[in-house]
Amino acid sequence: MKSWLVPLKRTLIVASIKRNRGGRLAAAAMALVAAAVVLFSLLDAGPASAQVSYSYRAYHSDITVSPDGALLLRDRVTYNFTSPGEWVGLYIPVSYGKMGDAGVLDAAGIELEEAAWTREDSEEGTTLWCRDLAGAAEATFIYEYSLYGSLSRKGEMVGMDWSVVPGNRSSPIAESSLTIRFPPGTDIEAVELDVVTERYSGIVAKNVLGSSAIMVEVNDLGADSTYSFSCYWP
Repeated sequence: MKSWLVPLKRTLIVASIKRNRGGRLAAAAMALVAAAVVLFSLLDAGPASAQVSYSYRAYHSDITVSPDGALLLRDRVTYNFTSPGEWVGLYIPVSYGKMGDAGVLDAAGIELEEAAWTREDSEEGTTLWCRDLAGAAEATFIYEYSLYGSLSRKGEMVGMDWSVVPGNRSSPIAESSLTIRFPPGTDIEAVELDVVTERYSGIVAKNVLGSSAIMVEVNDLGADSTYSFSCYWP
């Protein structure tokens, strides 16, 4: 394993790509705002919630790039609830790619039962809703979905410019990481990966995993700390 530390960049990002949003009943109206301001949105509340009643403990994003450019994303999020059983979710607008298969899994990677999650599609995007039927004070969900047509081109390279954690939230995140798994044959030494932080004074650590993946770890994020990345490869 090869590892190194990246100099911190405290650059203001005009629009957070992932951010919290209000309840499910407001999804249609908020989607118009999301399309103009954000790309990914982590949702705050489900069907009958009036206010945020949870915090984040961990947020780990894993992106696998297939040879044909399709992406498989797995966002593993751990919540601490003050109102156990509350609905939470992830909103993915169409501007980030065409949505394919999607689902929500538990911490062991097993798809939740039908009563515990739902997919809501609209012309603006897709929302994956979920809740812990057992009403635990802490729960981990894995939002798993495929996107097509998401990569952009920069010269002779392809890649993406995305945010990792929700930017509009009211709680810190103790553990956070991003893992990008590249197609077989990718020259890992030629990958250009830049990480940009906002209102964060900690350490950004990058690790090359084997010959085909890179992990970025950004822990102990404050309630207003965010980070994004730009990643391109031949």
